[in-house]
Amino acid sequence: MRIETYFQQIREITDACLILQSSNLTYDKRGTHEGFLHGELYFADGSTLHLREFVDVETNINRLMYQYLRHSGSINAADLSDMGIDLVNKNRLRPLRK
Repeated sequence: MRIETYFQQIREITDACLILQSSNLTYDKRGTHEGFLHGELYFADGSTLHLREFVDVETNINRLMYQYLRHSGSINAADLSDMGIDLVNKNRLRPLRK
């Protein structure tokens, strides 16, 4: 997969998320298959998810470096799972359809 395809998947997941109020994500292409994603996701309950990922997606999604940090609010792991983020396994699950 090309890094642009991975970035587009992230955009589609965040656009379809019903509990997401807004986002501020930066996508930095570092090569054909490598990229850096960082920013914040702002949820309807007032919580914020800060994230950073450096990924290589040539054969599969390989997170070479990642960090997820959630601040306050009432969003829990199940809500994030509905959005497509599994904080335990650090894997994207599936986009949530509107």
